[in-house]
Amino acid sequence: MKASEVLLKAADAIRERGHAKHMLVDLDTGGMCLSGAISFAISDNPEAGAVPTAADRMGDVAAVLGLEGGWWDAAAWNNEDSRRPSEVIAALDAAAVVALQEEGIEPEDVL
Repeated sequence: MKASEVLLKAADAIRERGHAKHMLVDLDTGGMCLSGAISFAISDNPEAGAVPTAADRMGDVAAVLGLEGGWWDAAAWNNEDSRRPSEVIAALDAAAVVALQEEGIEPEDVL
């Protein structure tokens, strides 16, 4: 699965299921954190956070946000008290645009 596909699927997962903080998946609501949504996009399992590709995609989001600590900073960013689901979705979408461009695909052809 291409990086752009993972990032777009993760954004859709949060749109559809909701957002969570401090946990990969909220078992009561089905909402997922940034890492859980990326893991879900890759493996259909939001708790498969150890998937190596998930760390790469978290790094993509961190880069778009200007965070230098990679996946760990992206997870901390997701968990900030003030963080809104719309911001997490926007970060995933922005990272997907960068990935599409790197894949040689015009974002407007896909989005």
